[in-house]
Amino acid sequence: MIINSLCRMHRQFFRKAGMPVAVSLARRPDRQPAKQEAWPTIFESGSKKASACLESAKRFVLAVEEYQTESSHSASEASLAGAMRDEKRKLYKFAYSLIVAGRHASASPAGYVRSAFAAAGLSGKAPVQEECEVEMIIAGTELALRNVHPIIIMRTMTAFLGFSVFDAVEKWLTERFNERKGPNEELIIPGDLPDMLQERTSMRGSISQTMRLAGTQLVAATLAGCPRETIEYLKSISCSRLGGILLEWEIRNARNQLSSEELSDAQNAFMELLSSIRPGT
Repeated sequence: MIINSLCRMHRQFFRKAGMPVAVSLARRPDRQPAKQEAWPTIFESGSKKASACLESAKRFVLAVEEYQTESSHSASEASLAGAMRDEKRKLYKFAYSLIVAGRHASASPAGYVRSAFAAAGLSGKAPVQEECEVEMIIAGTELALRNVHPIIIMRTMTAFLGFSVFDAVEKWLTERFNERKGPNEELIIPGDLPDMLQERTSMRGSISQTMRLAGTQLVAATLAGCPRETIEYLKSISCSRLGGILLEWEIRNARNQLSSEELSDAQNAFMELLSSIRPGT
């Protein structure tokens, strides 16, 4: 639903701007009709082009993942320098150089990545159909500069290829990033939340709603101080497989960045929100 809406928004945006919208070969009168997505992207790439863009996106995301997971700045920059040496295409070499440069900048102004690609002659000069990969890499570079998880980067980039590709890449993401999930760590912060969740069956809907309202950061801080059993239960009622991997990542970040007092406060805030949704808990 979200990606279909994004595809529709792309088309509406280009029409309002007076820009050409790619016409699918399947819609030409001299061609046989073909199966179409409900809201194809403006690029409407053929399967061969989409496949090539997908492989490029995978390569980019894996390079960013290695860059993010290295233990030191010098090691991470060396990993991306290696990716730049191995990469044959200027588009990706330039993206990697922006990511390295961005680490040394205090902040990047809005539109910095897009304007940098345009200034380098890598954006805005190709037909709409050929701009797909450029838009993908601009989006990916912007997210990498914000240190966003590679799963989110890949999800954002593949949105440009349409829902079918976006959906198909889930298996690749799950297999790739489940391997890096790490050990089932446990940090117990004394609190009443695990006991509140003993009524699991009757509270399932209320808990799921509370997690949606609380948002990822509060949920992660809440679970960072809970037993593994509690974490696995809440993941099971509210997360997809990829969502569970991302939540584990957020939980580890919360453990590393927040104090025990802050984790305890998060649990209390979550319980208050749950009680407001389900009075009497």
